[in-house]
Amino acid sequence: AAKLHLNASFESMLPQSQPYIQNYLDNRNELRGLGNVLRVVVATPDGDIFDPAYQETLKKINDELILTPGVDRAWVKSLWAPSVRWTEVTEEGFQGGPVMPDSYDGSPRATEQLKLNIARSGIVGRFVGNDFKSSMIFVPLLDKDPATGAPIDYRALSRTLEDNIRAKFEQSVEQSVEQ
Repeated sequence: AAKLHLNASFESMLPQSQPYIQNYLDNRNELRGLGNVLRVVVATPDGDIFDPAYQETLKKINDELILTPGVDRAWVKSLWAPSVRWTEVTEEGFQGGPVMPDSYDGSPRATEQLKLNIARSGIVGRFVGNDFKSSMIFVPLLDKDPATGAPIDYRALSRTLEDNIRAKFEQSVEQSVEQ
């Protein structure tokens, strides 16, 4: 028992002989972010996601998550990620861009542009709550630490998320509600 080592590896928990799992493992490089992910939902206690204070908090949480060790940074998706885009067909062809306007500054004009981009993107119900009171940050995790090659330490990741994100931002939301 002294040599027993606990391992909460995502892949070791999968039923390896199941045909769907075998197909996933054979194609995992093309399917990044579909298995070992966190979904962080940021909700506002009052108002909606179009409040500039909410957007500033969401941006800070997004930035903290991207810099968290063990996160596959290139595949993080949120309203603040340039990979979350809108597209539309016009007389000239396709038009599109990131959902979050490059010039977003919290002004009424920028907020109206954000509303329009969200409507054109089709992300309501996936990244934005149907009631516009919350949005999600999709955070794929790496299987191994790129620097060391060691498996991700999920306990350390959990502590980092609790200390650097939940504790910091839940407290700031509670303080702003009290004021």
